Amino acid sequence: MKVGVTGASGFVGGALVKHLSANIAGCSVLAISRGPVYDFKKNGERLETLKVRDYSDTGLYEKNFEGLDVLVHVAAKVHDMSEKHSNVLEAYREANCSNTLKLADAASRMGVKRFVFLSTVKVSGEFSQHGKALTELSDNEFKDAYATSKFEAERALMNDFSSLMDIVVIRPPLIYGPGVKANFNTMMVWLVRKIPLPLGSIQNKRSLVSIDNLIDFIVVCSEHPAAANEVFMVSDCQDLSIRDILVKLGGALGYSAKLIAVPELFLRVLSKVLGKQEVVNRLCNSLVVNCDKAKELLDWSPPFSLDEGFKKTAEHFLSSDVK
Repeated sequence: MKVGVTGASGFVGGALVKHLSANIAGCSVLAISRGPVYDFKKNGERLETLKVRDYSDTGLYEKNFEGLDVLVHVAAKVHDMSEKHSNVLEAYREANCSNTLKLADAASRMGVKRFVFLSTVKVSGEFSQHGKALTELSDNEFKDAYATSKFEAERALMNDFSSLMDIVVIRPPLIYGPGVKANFNTMMVWLVRKIPLPLGSIQNKRSLVSIDNLIDFIVVCSEHPAAANEVFMVSDCQDLSIRDILVKLGGALGYSAKLIAVPELFLRVLSKVLGKQEVVNRLCNSLVVNCDKAKELLDWSPPFSLDEGFKKTAEHFLSSDVK
């Protein structure tokens, strides 16, 4: 089997390339990226790579997609809370929808059998109601630019290409693992710096997925016949409050979480005054996903526990210079 991976220099794409190259027997990999990729040698041969300036060059794809069985599209313009300019939606649409469809068109014409698209839980919802997990059928009508672009790509892939090749859509929640950036990395910085956090009273629930569990699921979706033309939620299948996440993560790092029991209502009122409502929403609201479809249709369950994922992530963080 030959697998193409876009975003091969990124957090998810890089991990997927390493796993496929090192652990999947009989698998060859085409690593597609705008940046340098993992330099792996197998049987004395270097990893096959394709360097691109962006993901809109259809002609370049056609020259390199011949012989691919599966294309896993990980590359994306990711969600950025700081973006405010007026053309942000069009920028996301160009990167996450238009370029995805150009990739799919080239792949279908070159005989690729399956196209696996890494989407986002934000298509299903920003948050979940108490006691009600998000499923593949959940639809968040208040999508931001990032989620809108991913949703439009999902819909076009299923409508326009599912008769030409298998389409598989994966909607992960927050992904963590060695080398993770953004919010998860920030939490580890808080913990090792022993910063008091006013989150001791928060009893929400959050779904997470470790990079190792996500990679395992992507591999299953690349091969399993029942995954064809389906949408899946994925997680570690262990949902925690932000308080419990900080306690467990602190334990993995060797630093006790300094949590102050501030009432949630006070945090929300203060965040409104300070204009930080989105930050507090992400910390205090619930976001739980239901993975029953993956379990039942693909017989999949996460091979790694959340504790294992936290331990591996913490060890990498402690060995780095990002603290």
